[in-house]
Amino acid sequence: MRSPHMKIYFSTIILLIIASCSFAQDNRSYTAFIQQDTAIKWAAECNKIVNPIPKVSDYSIKQFYLARLKNGKANCYVLNSDRRSVSPTTAGSMNLNRQDWLAGLSAKFLSVEKTWVFIEKNDPVKGYRLNGTSNDPCCGCDEADALRVKQILYFKNHRFYIQNVFLSPLCARKDTADKASWYPVCNVAYNPEVDKNKPIVLSKDVLLINTEEVTYNFKLNENDASDSVLTIGGDHIIQRLFDEITAGKIKAWDFNKGKLIPAKQFSSWGTPRFLVPKFDQNGEQVSATEVAQERNPDSISQIRIQQEWYFDFKNEKLYSRIKWIDLVEKVYTSTGIFLGTTPFCRIRY
Repeated sequence: MRSPHMKIYFSTIILLIIASCSFAQDNRSYTAFIQQDTAIKWAAECNKIVNPIPKVSDYSIKQFYLARLKNGKANCYVLNSDRRSVSPTTAGSMNLNRQDWLAGLSAKFLSVEKTWVFIEKNDPVKGYRLNGTSNDPCCGCDEADALRVKQILYFKNHRFYIQNVFLSPLCARKDTADKASWYPVCNVAYNPEVDKNKPIVLSKDVLLINTEEVTYNFKLNENDASDSVLTIGGDHIIQRLFDEITAGKIKAWDFNKGKLIPAKQFSSWGTPRFLVPKFDQNGEQVSATEVAQERNPDSISQIRIQQEWYFDFKNEKLYSRIKWIDLVEKVYTSTGIFLGTTPFCRIRY
């Protein structure tokens, strides 16, 4: 018969084993699945500032976490030194009160410019425009529904998937006379679940917060600090998309007309056309043939992904479901003057 001391001893051992397993799980790499899944052909780690503004203010993800931080119930995480895993941490003491410089100002998201401003209620010209993001800790907060989300964007079986690893509520801090920057409060909503593209079942705890277009920069031969490619030795994602569209594995629609683009015509769809003269043996022009300019994958400057934001308030996890993808290319005049960018095709999901 076991003594009470033996029971306590074995109970302690069991608790230590459970704690050790939990700790090991919390520290596992959130990129390991990329190596393990041979169907994944390309992957990137992205840090995006997003604005999941809810229809009803009661379901603001940012305000949800500010309330939990104030009452000490927030589950926070720190990014480990390997930059590929997280560990639980304590939030510590922080000032989450509205900052004095925001007095008389209100937060507004400019949908056309895709940026936040803090403006005076009686004079919209006066105020502060958000200008970049800092990694320094925040001091004081505001009512803007801005978040920074760490995502793993990956490509397998002819489509993209998104895993939202964790998010950081953002608060503004004044920089200059008319500029302010975002500062992360802490990392929350750790989600190690790989995206399996299954429908999200709505409930009193799981809600569709909003739908938003997020821009990703994966231009050939250029790097972007917020979009870092993880996979090596494979095709560039733009080239892979071109190859799979022209092979008929992915369907693309004309962005303006909504017409399905024939796979064999994709590389020249909507591009300028010019006449190529034909000459006889005496050097005299006898005819001319119209030739379409071939689209170069290098002309694609951005990928824009329309995604639905779902949040599980009970388990504290953020999910994305992709609605469609737009490929954006640079536009030039006939003399080579850069005019800007425009979507030329859409991939529907």
